Amino acid sequence: MLLPLAAVSAPQLLLILNKTETQLGKPLRAELVAVDAPQKIAALDLRPLDDAFGVVVEESASNVDDPRWPGRSVEMLRLLLYPRQMGELKLPPLQLGDTHSDAQAIRVSEGFKGDAPITVATHVSTASPWERQQTVLQLQITTPDMFATLEAAGTLQMPGVDIVPLKIEREQRASGAVLRLGWVLSAQTAGARDIDLPPVRYNLSGRTERIYYFPKTPLHIRPLPPYIPPTMPVGKVSIASIVSPDAMLSPDTLAYWTVTVQGETVSPRDLPPVLRQVESSERVRFLSANSERTWLADAQRSQIVHRIPFKPLANGRLTLPVIHLQYFDPDTGRLARVSHTPPRPLVLDIAWRVVIGGALSIFSLWLCLRLYRLTRRVLEHRRQHNAALAAIQQASDARQLRRALESVAQAEGFPANLSLREWAEEWRTRHRAGPAFDELMARLSQACYGKPTEKNESAEIKAAFDALYRR
Repeated sequence: MLLPLAAVSAPQLLLILNKTETQLGKPLRAELVAVDAPQKIAALDLRPLDDAFGVVVEESASNVDDPRWPGRSVEMLRLLLYPRQMGELKLPPLQLGDTHSDAQAIRVSEGFKGDAPITVATHVSTASPWERQQTVLQLQITTPDMFATLEAAGTLQMPGVDIVPLKIEREQRASGAVLRLGWVLSAQTAGARDIDLPPVRYNLSGRTERIYYFPKTPLHIRPLPPYIPPTMPVGKVSIASIVSPDAMLSPDTLAYWTVTVQGETVSPRDLPPVLRQVESSERVRFLSANSERTWLADAQRSQIVHRIPFKPLANGRLTLPVIHLQYFDPDTGRLARVSHTPPRPLVLDIAWRVVIGGALSIFSLWLCLRLYRLTRRVLEHRRQHNAALAAIQQASDARQLRRALESVAQAEGFPANLSLREWAEEWRTRHRAGPAFDELMARLSQACYGKPTEKNESAEIKAAFDALYRR
C-alpha cells in the first residue's frame, strides 16, 4: 500500500508543450514544471535545447500553488522554443538532480502566409577560409508580404574574428519581396569555429510576426603558410588608375593620379599599401595623398582609392611609377603577383605648345590646299568625261564620232592631235582592251577614211563607243 504513495510523491520534472507542430519562425510554448525537486529549477541546464531551438525564458515562478499537484512544492519555467530548422526535431531529456523530463518530438514545416510560402535560405561563401580571408554569410527570405522588413535582434560577436554587418537589402517582385541581410567575417587565427547567428525579426505593420533562429554554422579556418607576412592580403587583388585632367599637362601645374586597388575576399583594412612605391623624382613631385577604404555594394569586394596630387617638372611623356603587388591566392594556395603600368600623359609648356600648334596649323593648311586641288581636278575630270560622253551621243556620223574621240582624249589626258592608231595605242596603255576593241577601231577607221557607211553601221559604232567609255 505504501509503494504507490511513494511513486506519487517522488520528484518530477515535466516538459509540457502547447502543440507538437509549428512553422519555421513561430514558437512553441513550453512549461517546465519541477515538482518536489531537490534543486531549484533555476539550476536547470537548458543548453541541450540549443542545438535545435532558440530558447527564450518568458517567466519563472517558485512555490506555485497548482491544483494538479496539491500540497506539493512546484516550480515552473515558461519558455518559448523557436525551431532552428524544418523537419522532425527532438527535444532531449532535461536533467535536474536525479530526475529528468521525457524526450519528445515535434514537426516543423515551412512558413506560410495564406497559401504562399515564406522561404528561408542561408549561404556561406566558403566553409573553409584561410586566415584573414573574407567570408560572407548571408540570409535570404522570400516572402509574399510586400512590406515586410528584417531586423537583427542582436550583434554577431566572435573572439578573434572581425565582423562587419551588411546593409539590409530589399528586392521587390510582383509576387512579394526578397529580403537579405548578412555579415562579413575575417578570422585572424586558425581553428574550428561555430557561428551562432543572432535571431532575426520578421516585422510587418510595426510588429514582429516571426523570429528566426538558425543552426550553428561550422567554419574551419585554415592556417596560412609561415612565409606569408601579416601585411599581405589573402584574396585576389587588382589595380587601376587614371590621371586627371586627362588632357595635356603643363609643367609645375597641379594634377591628380587616382589609384584604385580592389580585393576579392579581402577586407578594406587588409588591402596592400601602395603609397610607399610612389616617390618623387627630377621629373615629377608628389604631394600628400588622400585615401578612402570602402566595401563595394556586392559585399564580396572591397577597395581603397588613393587620390595623389602631383606636379610634373619637365616637358615630354611623364612616366609615373609602375606599381607591383603580391597577394596570397586562396584558390591556388600560392603567392601571386600583379603589376600596373599607369597612363603616360604628355607634358608641354606654353612655348612648345605654340611651336607644335603652329606646325600643325601649317600642315593643316597645306593639307587643305592639296585636298582643294585634288577636288578641283576630280571635278574637272568629271566635267570633261561628261562632255566627251555627250559628244559621243550627239555624233550623227563617223566623222563627228572621230571628233568626239578628241574630247575623250582631253578627258583622259591623252596628247592632242592623235591619229586613230595613236589614240588606240594610248587607250590600250591605260585600259584593258581586247580583240573587240581592235575590231571596233578598224570599223571606225574604215567608216572615216573608206567608203561611206550606212546609217545603221554608224549607229552601231557610236553605241559601241558609248558603252566602251561608260564602262
